This record gives sequence, structure tokens and C-alpha cells, in this order.
Amino acid sequence: PAVNTLKKISILGEFKSSDENIQTQNFWSQCFSPRNDLTEVILSGENVQYFTTGAFPNMKTLYISGGDAHFPGYKFQIPHPLERVIIDVGTYTSESGSFRYAAKLTTFKLKAETATLDNRAFYECPALAAVDLTECDSVTYSEGTFGNGTTSDTENSPMASNAVIYVKNEDSNPRTGEVATGLSDTHGIVAITNGGTFAEGTEFAQGVLAEPTKDGYIFAGWYENSDFSGTAATSVEVGHTYYAKWIELNTDKITMQYDGSQALPTIDGVTLNNWTSSDEDVVKIIDGQLKAVGVGETTITADASLARSGEKLTVHVTVTPR
Repeated sequence: PAVNTLKKISILGEFKSSDENIQTQNFWSQCFSPRNDLTEVILSGENVQYFTTGAFPNMKTLYISGGDAHFPGYKFQIPHPLERVIIDVGTYTSESGSFRYAAKLTTFKLKAETATLDNRAFYECPALAAVDLTECDSVTYSEGTFGNGTTSDTENSPMASNAVIYVKNEDSNPRTGEVATGLSDTHGIVAITNGGTFAEGTEFAQGVLAEPTKDGYIFAGWYENSDFSGTAATSVEVGHTYYAKWIELNTDKITMQYDGSQALPTIDGVTLNNWTSSDEDVVKIIDGQLKAVGVGETTITADASLARSGEKLTVHVTVTPR
């Protein structure tokens, strides 16, 4: 019997028709398409081959998790409310036009060891704000992956010219390879995070550079030059490439003698506030200085901040007898 109320579904083991006379895609449609409130779908990589928009006509978020995934092409040729795609697999490949015509798609986030994006993957995606590839170890693009073409004799809008493509390093830069990915001086923005990624729940917007995070570092702004010369960008221009600057949160370990005092650590360009000691029987912070009050090992921690970021700095401290 049909289930009438179903808002979220996970299909993690291979789920296909056992009747050789019924195609699995049709089987899925029979199972799920009547559920008008089914807006969130989680598929394993092996089930992506059976995906159709007809099975999930009201889906807004699609998760693909586990194994390898090969996304079929041209599945969004009728209006569909899909807004977010979040993929975490080993290897990702896709057929031509994988998300073409997904007119409400705003965010495509992919984590994979190797990823190959098809030609025309994001054609006619006017709401697209971000393609996040920062957690892909290797990315291969196809001709026109980010192209701004449209279907002739239609009123379809092209991919948003101010969508941002985020990648982890220069090797994955879709502007610099031999393949013409569709980006140009008037179409698309590239942001190279230099190892940074985006926290779960990060909100992306068209024409705006989101703030990445990186363990052990504090984000110091986006720059138009890979050597970070000049000043950090305060606005974003279509057709440009931006580079994330990082300041490492690292200082030498501290060794003190019992009953000694010394100044707190500093890092150039970073404000360190709210120092605390994890063991005040070993070290206390008094009047802005370290005071060794016992023998042993501990850590001290501070809030590290720039104008637009906040992280923690932890320093190891050892106090020895006199």
C-alpha cells in the first residue's frame, strides 16, 4: 500500500524492481511520486543510476552518499523544485547535461577523491549560486561544464553569470586548463580556497564569496593575486579569480621555570583575546602574563580573530622546577 506522508527518505542499499517486466525507474515512480511532501532524498551511489525527477517531483534537497556515483544526463527537462545537491562519494562521474534545466538549483556541493564533470552540466541553471568542489582531490572538467548557452526557441535563462565555483587549489582551477569550460571574462567567478573548505550549513549567494575554514589557520580574506599582494577584496567581479589567504595559528611550545613569568604569545596580524589556562595549578594568567605556579604540563588557549574571522589558538606550556 502507498504511504501518504513521507518528507524524507534514505535509499542506501540497491533498490530495484524484482519484476523483469517493470523498469526500476518506473518502479521508483510508482513508489514515491505520489508523495507530495517528500522534499529530501538520500541515495547511495549505486542507486543514482535509477534516479528520475518523476520519482521525486517535489524534492528540494538531494544527498548522494557512499560508494561511487554516475549521475545520468538530462533528467530535469521539466520544471523541478530541486535547490541543493550534496554529494559525498569515492568517484563521481556524470553524463552530458546532468543538471541542465534545473532552474531552481542554488548549490552543488561535491566531495570525492576523483570527479569528472560533464559538458553542459549547469547549462540553464539561472539560480545557481555556488559549485563547491573544495573537497575533491582531483577534478576533470568537460567542454562547456559551466557554459552560459540556452536551448534555441525557448525562454530559458542561462547559468547565472555571477555563480561562484570554489576549488581547493590552482590544479583544479577551471579557468586555466586546456578545456574550454565555458567560463569567460563576463561569465562565472572562481574562488581558490588553498585548502579551505566550507562548514556544514554555509549559506552561499550569487556574486558573494563565502568564508571558508581550515584547521589550524585563520581566514585572512580573498585576494585577486595568488601572492596576496595588494589589499583584500571588498567586492566581487564577474570573470575574476580570487585566492583565500590564511594565517597559521601556531606558536612555539613554552618552557618556563617554577615561579617564573613571561609575556603571552603573539601572532602578527592576529588579535588574541580571552586567554585561559587548562590547569591553573600549573600556569595562571595574571595581568596579561603567564605565571608558573606549579610544576607540570598544561595548555593555554586564546580566541584568535581578524576583522572577519574567529578561531582558537592553543599553546603547550611546560613548567620545570628551578
